[in-house]
Amino acid sequence: YNTEYWFCSVCEIYWADEALTQITNSKNVIKAEATHELEHVAESCYNTEYWFCSVCEIYWADEALTQITNSKNVIKAEATHELEHVAESCYNTEYWFCSVCEIYWADEALTQITNSKNVIKAEASHDLIHVEAVEAGCHYEGNIEYWYCADCLTVWQDEALTQLTNMKNVIIPEVGCEIIHVEAKDPTCSANGNIEYWYCESCEQVWQNEELTQLTNFKRVIIAALGHEFGDDGICTVCGASETQTGDTAMIMVWVAVMALSAVAFVLVSKKRVA
Repeated sequence: YNTEYWFCSVCEIYWADEALTQITNSKNVIKAEATHELEHVAESCYNTEYWFCSVCEIYWADEALTQITNSKNVIKAEATHELEHVAESCYNTEYWFCSVCEIYWADEALTQITNSKNVIKAEASHDLIHVEAVEAGCHYEGNIEYWYCADCLTVWQDEALTQLTNMKNVIIPEVGCEIIHVEAKDPTCSANGNIEYWYCESCEQVWQNEELTQLTNFKRVIIAALGHEFGDDGICTVCGASETQTGDTAMIMVWVAVMALSAVAFVLVSKKRVA
């Protein structure tokens, strides 16, 4: 902005040299073309728009640098802050913060300016909750093991509180169903049939349609066996099975069921005696 000079505040004379042999004036010490290192500061709730040179430390009110001002004049007499009040917690002291000019205050009257570091407590007294790991399922999310504070809502991956994280990072997405498609099957005289259906082995849910919008269950998809229709000769007119054969088969099934029940009863009695 200016050349080197010496100035006497008493006689108000300017010199171009330290030996005071070359008298000059206030106009001559100003450079014709200044090479300012300008910083543009946009208008905010706290200040007007201005341009500032970090070398000569001069403030201007316009980009053309024709209106010189100063640090006091760029500050608004009445600031219109967009304040956020943050209550005291285990993690921070109470403070007020303006999201526009990004200034912190320690009091509601905005007389005590502070900063983001000073509002953090040196030793936080967290109200910790430990959450065990849960595996994700077909229709529900899981999570890794984590600790969080019910007061400041901060989340950590370790009990020592050294690995900071958030609720999104601890969640494990649901795995979704592995769908199995079962074709429709007509019932026979002795065997059940079924309608077409879809099911998941993991969650054991059953649907009637491929879009999985019509929920049902295994009982409802089964079509009961039709049963034999025996003629006078003892032969089924539908499948050709003999009435004697089907009777023997039925007796075998009854015998198997009785033996199974007997075995269960024996185990129960044995357990009772041992106890």
